[in-house]
Amino acid sequence: MKRETLVFVGFAGLAGFAGTASANPCADIEDAAERLACYDREFAVEKNVDVPEPTAPRPADPVAPTEPMVTETVPVAPLPAAPQPAPAAPEPAAPSTDESFGRPSAAEAKSITSVVVEKQTDGRGVDYFRLENGQVWKENRDYRVSINEGQTVRIEKGPFNSYNLKSDTINKLVKVRRVN
Repeated sequence: MKRETLVFVGFAGLAGFAGTASANPCADIEDAAERLACYDREFAVEKNVDVPEPTAPRPADPVAPTEPMVTETVPVAPLPAAPQPAPAAPEPAAPSTDESFGRPSAAEAKSITSVVVEKQTDGRGVDYFRLENGQVWKENRDYRVSINEGQTVRIEKGPFNSYNLKSDTINKLVKVRRVN
């Protein structure tokens, strides 16, 4: 019985709030500036603060055209000449593109084509391919593709320093990395 009485009293209290949504005369004012001034007057009385009555709004002052701003150029002394670097030692000859393919370098070929000389599979099913140019490449994971010895493959540079192995016999992109 106490529970029903509390619920009823609670709903009755909420019903009293429903009628007070527009009890404040400031809430019915459409203009934002006037509504704000109304609220300022309402709550200033509670805080005992004097708020002046609103006056008619002033028309906006016309803005006078401004003259372009003139800036002065200040002469700046020239910078002293930079010291000349010492002559660099001659760089060693770069290896051929086949030897350096798959190794980090600035000037690298976009792709190589070679024949698989040897294929080995580790315990996890990942294949290692030795190419006729001496490079050894490893699959990044087990792709379950059939690339066999004697088959011609093409290894292309991919995005973010990745490499892709392709062959005419497979219709799949195999991600590889160079081992040696």
